[in-house]
Amino acid sequence: MKTLNLAGVPVEQLDRLVDAAAGISPELSEVIDELVRAIRTGSDIVEIGPNTFLTPNEAAKLLGMSRTHLYKLLDRDEIDHVTVGRDRRIPFAALAAF
Repeated sequence: MKTLNLAGVPVEQLDRLVDAAAGISPELSEVIDELVRAIRTGSDIVEIGPNTFLTPNEAAKLLGMSRTHLYKLLDRDEIDHVTVGRDRRIPFAALAAF
């Protein structure tokens, strides 16, 4: 998992990217529009690989819930996870499915 630092991207380049996105498929154009919106508002953009496993702290933060509530969901098997020793790891795909 890697957080991208895009604070220094010039506004003119973002404008050109939005203009260029107008000539491509609607699905890809929507992705580009959302990325540009996130950059302009200063939101974090996180790159997550398909086989990424998250700690309960990371997963709770991404889901916008307390770690305690997340553990309750894990205990009820509402979110898939694996146990490594005493620790739990949650596949990103399981969070996306939830």
